[in-house]
Amino acid sequence: MNDAFFKKNENEGFKLFQDFNQKLKIQDLTRAVEREHYDASGHTSLNEVVEIEIKKRNLELSKRGEKWIMSNEKFTADTVMIESHKLCSLLLDYQCNGIIPLYVNFFNNEYVVVYNLSKFKSRPEEKTFAIYSNGYQFKQFERRAFLKLKEGWIYKKENDNYKLIQKGFETFDG
Repeated sequence: MNDAFFKKNENEGFKLFQDFNQKLKIQDLTRAVEREHYDASGHTSLNEVVEIEIKKRNLELSKRGEKWIMSNEKFTADTVMIESHKLCSLLLDYQCNGIIPLYVNFFNNEYVVVYNLSKFKSRPEEKTFAIYSNGYQFKQFERRAFLKLKEGWIYKKENDNYKLIQKGFETFDG
């Protein structure tokens, strides 16, 4: 296992989120303990607890016609993936304890896509397939849920501020 890979990604993701938090204004932002099903937690101005899963994607986000696409030279998709077990754990914490589950995706070109997972009205599509893990350094079969980019809240960083580009499902409102 490549612990340095995990630590580097977690550090980069948390730093990105700290900057983006100027928009969400989550108070008492705290990193999760290692190997937790979320990366950070805190609470809203209404004292609601929030768990945040953070993903830094080595892709760019763009709008092609009416459709949002994430891509690089080898890959194009109109969905983001979340590990199914993390999605289930976040939703179980919401169901049992009222903890707001956020999934925040950062892209290379200053876009951010945010999902309040408690607002989905139907179950996302899921698939199991082989994925090479740079962290574990082997190929493993993993189950992933697919969240449509058009259903997320999309922000663009401009001049050190985050501008809302697209409203998705009902938002988390800090």
